[in-house]
Amino acid sequence: MDLPLGKVRLRLSGSAGGHNGMKSAIAHLGTQQFPRLRIGIGSPKAIAADKDTVSHVLGKFSKAETVVLDEVIHLTMEAVELSLRQGIEKAMSLYNNRSISAE
Repeated sequence: MDLPLGKVRLRLSGSAGGHNGMKSAIAHLGTQQFPRLRIGIGSPKAIAADKDTVSHVLGKFSKAETVVLDEVIHLTMEAVELSLRQGIEKAMSLYNNRSISAE
């Protein structure tokens, strides 16, 4: 939710940043030292309550958002494959500044 829809970001490591799923992964692995891939879903139009946030995160994407996400998934696969072949740093340098936008 902290990244706009269509943005991809790779990192070498980091904290949970308030993300409960990441907190769980860190607790199970016993370390924060592992690569992360974040895919932006954007934020809800108006965050009036936690309920809006939960609905946004767990809700369905619009048709326009789905088109963007299909392209983001393709971009993400390229980034992951490159990170496996040439290292995460190389993938970070090529993909962290890229994003897919609705046209």
